[in-house]
Amino acid sequence: MIEDDKTRRSVERLRVLLELTSDSIWESDSALGLAMVHGKGGESRGELSGALGYRLDEIIDPRSVAEDGPRLLAALQERAPFRDCALPVQIPGGAREWLRLSGFPMFGEDGTFTGYLGTATRITEERQRLAAERRRQQLESLGQLAGGVAHEFNNLLVPIVMLSKMALPRVPEDDETLKLFLTTIHESGWKAAQIVRSVLTYARQMTPSAGPVRCGEVVNERIQLLRQVLPPSVVIETEISDTNTSILGNAGELSQIVVNLFNNATEAVEQYGTIRCSLHRVKLDGDERRVCGIESGDALRLMVEDTGPGIPAEIRDRVFEPFFTTKSVGRGTGLGLSVVEGIVKDWGGHIVLESSVGRGAIITILLPVIESSAEVAL
Repeated sequence: MIEDDKTRRSVERLRVLLELTSDSIWESDSALGLAMVHGKGGESRGELSGALGYRLDEIIDPRSVAEDGPRLLAALQERAPFRDCALPVQIPGGAREWLRLSGFPMFGEDGTFTGYLGTATRITEERQRLAAERRRQQLESLGQLAGGVAHEFNNLLVPIVMLSKMALPRVPEDDETLKLFLTTIHESGWKAAQIVRSVLTYARQMTPSAGPVRCGEVVNERIQLLRQVLPPSVVIETEISDTNTSILGNAGELSQIVVNLFNNATEAVEQYGTIRCSLHRVKLDGDERRVCGIESGDALRLMVEDTGPGIPAEIRDRVFEPFFTTKSVGRGTGLGLSVVEGIVKDWGGHIVLESSVGRGAIITILLPVIESSAEVAL
């Protein structure tokens, strides 16, 4: 009777511990197939619950090299215990998650291996925070390096651009060849200077002054200019309903945003397609304000959509990284969208990309509006 009471108390303590734990308790059979996943209240829960019947070594995500993957696989092969193995798993029919797994092998009275008993802790958000912090540090270091290099290039480009411009008026009218050479030098130097300016803007070594800007007017002007220089085979459709609302920004940087977005869209459609641009004043609801960080709720929504092939999911999260490009060598610097994102964030705005293969891409920018009677910077 006393032994029965001790057993019941032990079982009760284990039950309470199981209720309190935030981990999933899992058990496998002798073939390493997941046989049970247990959670609070005795319910089957947790990320592993969708993998019942699958082998532990089958659910490790093959697309990612996990630092603890080899250690886990070696332990499973040797039927040895393992502890705190952090690795990504792909649950059949579910999302990719990061888990921290621990397991202990179980053996029968005759020494036969019967399976594993272990715990699983979801660490997806923790890994995402670490990845975001690493990316922030990398971008900060890259920005410092890029800023220093860009300043040096800028010092070299100034005499190239200025001297070629000063030499052009001195060329005899009948010397078309020399005039072409100097014009090419000047235009190439000017384009290089614009790239350097983009690098400096990204690196935050130069911060253009901010003031009220009528967004609709600037966007309209730049699109009119782009119609003249883009291939006639690119159809441009616009829907700009607001030309009076102002944002706090810089007209030059706003022009840079429009040009970069249209350049990317033109590359996407491969010079045969449609680019749609719209600008509207919108009222954001509570959830949208929290996501976008625009407290007032009044915003201008600039959208640029293309009919290109779309962006694969595996690289969609990288499009705003500096120097990341899918273009061939010599056709792009990979700075366009990173510069756009930097400007938008500096202005307190929000930018998002929507795309899928075969359905083109849409970039949406939300910018907080200002109500000011001050002179507008154009």
